[in-house]
Amino acid sequence: MASAFSRRLQTQKSSTDGSKISSAGGSSKYWNWCDADNSMDHSVCSPVKSQKTCGSCWSFVAADAIETAVVIAENASAAVSLSPQQFLTCSSLQTTQTFEYCWASDDGVPGASWMQTQIMWESQNDGCNGGMTHGAFMDAAQNDWSLVTELTMPYDDESPGGSSAASASSMCNVGADEAAASITGYEQIVGIDCTVSSDCTLLLRLALEKQPIAVAITSNGNFDEYAGGFYNCPNNGVMASKNDLNHALLLVGYGTDSVHGDYWILKNSYGSLWGDDGYIKLVADTKINCGLNIFPVIPIGAKAGAQARTTIDSGGEKIFVGLSPSSWIGVAAATTIFTVVATAIGMFVSHRKMKTIREQNSAMYMAASTPTNAQNAH
Repeated sequence: MASAFSRRLQTQKSSTDGSKISSAGGSSKYWNWCDADNSMDHSVCSPVKSQKTCGSCWSFVAADAIETAVVIAENASAAVSLSPQQFLTCSSLQTTQTFEYCWASDDGVPGASWMQTQIMWESQNDGCNGGMTHGAFMDAAQNDWSLVTELTMPYDDESPGGSSAASASSMCNVGADEAAASITGYEQIVGIDCTVSSDCTLLLRLALEKQPIAVAITSNGNFDEYAGGFYNCPNNGVMASKNDLNHALLLVGYGTDSVHGDYWILKNSYGSLWGDDGYIKLVADTKINCGLNIFPVIPIGAKAGAQARTTIDSGGEKIFVGLSPSSWIGVAAATTIFTVVATAIGMFVSHRKMKTIREQNSAMYMAASTPTNAQNAH
């Protein structure tokens, strides 16, 4: 039986004017939730933020995804910036979730021989040592969190977060009168149902037209040096290992360029001086798009809270002065047809290297960092 989301896609596809479909599908040749080229006719995004020296990309994407979902659900005129620090401090969920990839094969796919039709991902959110966005969504939903604004709980990249901080912090017990938003769960938005198509790019585009999507990619190669324009996946799009998935972003749009072809638009958390005003245009490929196809998740049941009408000043210009992200991934024993993988997306920062970069007045991170051993999976 087709899911409710699949039925929505079928309806959308059947009612789409074929003359407007781009080479990769979708109802438009350009879509961007962070400008006026979307179904709301205005941006649903807050300003670009900076995770600075902490491996907290997962918490920023969680906040960004929820605040955009609230704007769409409530038909609001602007986003209220939610607090990444709340997730960083309070989310320490350890979970194993099965993701389905109906567009893949158990023999792998082009660019990723390790892909299967189902993969079990084991993860634990651990502050600046990394985490997973879907784990943050699960924590917020299962614990009925009142999600607060960035002004209520400002970001501190020197706060380690993780389970020890969560158990000791009163910041995690927030009353409903302080809430700016809440959610009821999360959903893997692409990969469960291929009734409409087995083309992952088409499915991702159609899903993206509903709301922005939390994703993860590899930040290897020259990702850290991106300064605008069009970015191609490293290693010709080949991702040899699951370990290369190491950075979370928010997928906010797509487009088609006359020279570069189809591309994705993603909101990063390295500050507005990085990349294209804090965003990146990722050239689409026929492989796995730097890993973008692997963790497409959205928050569900998003709604505004009592503080959603508060005027938010996101703090002005933010500068990222950290280093290249790296992640830890441990591969556990295979169970039946599944592959069990322990993963966290984030980075570990060398303070000595950070000081050097600051002395060079760099607004971008440039040096490779040492993977953490925050979790040992065998």
